[in-house]
Amino acid sequence: SSGINAESQSVIQRKRLRVTPSDNKRKRVREKPKEDKRRLNREYKKRQKERKNEWMKDKVNSIKNSSVRNLSDIEIPDIVYLYLSKGLGFIHSTTGSKEDLLFDAKEFLRKIAWKAYFRNNGSSEETEDDDVDNLHPDLRIPSRKHPPTEAKSAMFKDIEARLLCFLGTLDLKKPRSNLTPAEERGKGWIRRRVKEQQLFVTRADKGGAILILNFQDALEATRQEMMDIEKFECIKQKPTERMDSIRKKVNKKVLTLEERNKLSAKDRLLITGITDEGGMKHSPVFRSTVPFPYPLFKIHKCTPQQIEDKVIPPLRLVHSTRNGPLYRVEKWCSPVLTSISREYCKNEFLLDTPDLIQQLEALNREIDPNEKFLLFTLDVVALYPSISVDMALEAMDHAFSCDGNHDEDTRTAVKELSELILKESFVVFEDRVYKGKKGIPTGNCISRQCADFTMHWLLFVMLKITDWNFWKCVAEWKRFIDDIFGKWRGSAHQFQMFINKLNEESKPYGIQFADAQIGTKVHYLDLTIYIDDENEIQYSLYRKETDARQYLNTGSFHPTSVFRSVAFSQMLRIISRNSREETLIKDMKELRDDLMRCGHSEGKLLEIEPKAVLRSMENYARANSDVPSEDEVKETLVFTTKFFREVDKLKAFVRGLNLDIKRLVGDVRVIFALKKNTNIQQTVTMNRRLSQGRTDIPAITSKRNQGCGGTRCKTCPLLFDFDDEIRVNGQRLHLDPKLSCNSKNIVYLAQCIACQGKRSKIAGELSIPEEQVLVEDTYFGQTISEGRARMNGHRSAFKRDQSGNFPDHAKSALAQHCYDHHQQNMDIKNFKIGFVKCCKVFDSDREEAKFISKYRTEISGLNRIKVIR
Repeated sequence: SSGINAESQSVIQRKRLRVTPSDNKRKRVREKPKEDKRRLNREYKKRQKERKNEWMKDKVNSIKNSSVRNLSDIEIPDIVYLYLSKGLGFIHSTTGSKEDLLFDAKEFLRKIAWKAYFRNNGSSEETEDDDVDNLHPDLRIPSRKHPPTEAKSAMFKDIEARLLCFLGTLDLKKPRSNLTPAEERGKGWIRRRVKEQQLFVTRADKGGAILILNFQDALEATRQEMMDIEKFECIKQKPTERMDSIRKKVNKKVLTLEERNKLSAKDRLLITGITDEGGMKHSPVFRSTVPFPYPLFKIHKCTPQQIEDKVIPPLRLVHSTRNGPLYRVEKWCSPVLTSISREYCKNEFLLDTPDLIQQLEALNREIDPNEKFLLFTLDVVALYPSISVDMALEAMDHAFSCDGNHDEDTRTAVKELSELILKESFVVFEDRVYKGKKGIPTGNCISRQCADFTMHWLLFVMLKITDWNFWKCVAEWKRFIDDIFGKWRGSAHQFQMFINKLNEESKPYGIQFADAQIGTKVHYLDLTIYIDDENEIQYSLYRKETDARQYLNTGSFHPTSVFRSVAFSQMLRIISRNSREETLIKDMKELRDDLMRCGHSEGKLLEIEPKAVLRSMENYARANSDVPSEDEVKETLVFTTKFFREVDKLKAFVRGLNLDIKRLVGDVRVIFALKKNTNIQQTVTMNRRLSQGRTDIPAITSKRNQGCGGTRCKTCPLLFDFDDEIRVNGQRLHLDPKLSCNSKNIVYLAQCIACQGKRSKIAGELSIPEEQVLVEDTYFGQTISEGRARMNGHRSAFKRDQSGNFPDHAKSALAQHCYDHHQQNMDIKNFKIGFVKCCKVFDSDREEAKFISKYRTEISGLNRIKVIR
């Protein structure tokens, strides 16, 4: 290096650094395009973000103006609008439950076993009910019985083994979420506000829009309606006392009617659950729930300015009486009342829009081209609250006197039970019992029939409007509950005079008519009805301005066939509700746009459209044909389960079993009924909670166990402490701290202490962990009564008779276990009790089966024991 001169060293140094005299200039030239590229990239991303924000802003504004209306004073984040815009019917992605699926499969196998049993033992014993076709589905008593074990053939056992083996190996994977991260955050935000009773989310009365209100505003509006002394009276009775009182009145009335031979023993069992021996049938359908009111807000009555100013819309109260103490009576009376009311009102009765369309087509065939007429519509102001109970019963009496299709005994029974329903109906609001003072309940199973009776009786029997001079102008009169449509041969002024007289005459009865329309074009139900240039009546689809036009989003966790069915049925509806091609094309275009907004593909919609047109033509030809349809009706075998992603694999496997199933039970058609999972409506709407009023969130207390604290409670000393470690067949189990001895509709477990000691002894002798020792010591059960009442039932099986024996030990799995293994210490104190889950009354069997399956106590546990019921 010493021989290299300074200039050479400088060149070498520059080469090492890759820098030449002109490099700095070249570098600046190269860097300039890079900087421009980065700048352009930043500007592009900025514009993209602005476009995205602008698109989001437009989308949220569109949602605010159509499907989701915020009437609260809380600012709702955009992510909540995006979540709710999916629609209340939208279902989140859900992983299938193996325990649920096994329970459903066993129910399906039970149906196969009974069909095979009845086929082999004669068809005369196939059903207990002779009139099963005329029986309302809600009146049927679900059975948990299985056919005798010896009646199960080898083929059935083969089908059972193959199906259960397939389900055991079926891998249920977690589906991909159908909500974006932003929508998940929106879901969490709205759920917290609803749970904290800041907001109340509900569906609008008409149009399908989702309304968000302050919880306090919704509560005050409902409370104001309930406190109206002209409509409701508060009864000085606790809800439980009122429930018991109504149940006793129903039982007494039904038993009296049976004694008078007005009701059969079968009817008595269906309505009350009272058996021939005088006992009570053990079924959750006879466990009543408390009826409650909830509001439906009529946003279609508000102007756009009122909606913008967040004015609380007027409301109508609906009585939720499903599974209430009078529900089974209502369902028993409903078919008879429906039959009589349709015959009584047949000259003016409208069933629905298709029935109206048939009537309009019949009118067109009779219209004279030179006839001059107008169309009119009328509406009754608050019909259900305006009908007094006495007036409804008087109208029912008159309708029954005109009936010739039912025997006198049936009419007597229905009349007396209907009187009981109308006079004893009640709801519970804020822990107070309210009874209607004026009007009949809205939402009751027999409310529509009573309204039909009353309106026809009032107009044509009491007021005798057919005798009025104005009636000569009425060329047609049709009524759908409180909405009236007709043809008018007079002038608009004469029509107004007719309405004035109608209101004057009906005022003493509390009925008033309003919202009258008359002209060549009127809106009625979901139709716009008008007179064309050729003097014929035409019709097209009518939508209110507040109609959200919300259909099931295709991202929802539903079977693919459901989305096709939605599009197909809506197209059929559009076709049937348009008599002219030009309005049909316009409405069909709007429908396609609405469906595409909900995720449907335009190409698939264009494929479905001609099929819908063809089906509509077939339906029209069938409706106008005198030849009866000869569709073959097969017996069905239904596999009911919740939808899950791998359901197609299950369907394919069951189709493979079809041949063996037909050999076993005959020619049947196996169909799948896929139940829905939890949707947005079940997640965010809390109507029952509103009826309970504002409640404080209970503070977490440091309880030692699940005891009720009663000094005389015999179950409290048997309970596990929260500190106890509970293991069932090696799996850890946790108790629900919110449950106690007083809780109803629960799943409980009982674990034998003596067998636990045996487990520890075996583990010590073999030097292995205790969880590896399997001992039959645990029992899972369910009860719809209070937990302590069920424990008293188990305790009664431990009683000795005078001879020192235990005659009832076979009635309880706990007593049977002690009788077999600990007879020297036969006492329920051998068991520790815990309450593991609260469930819905109709899901108690399912939830019990899920715990039994998960912890395998039907294989290694006390659930193997067969008890005498």
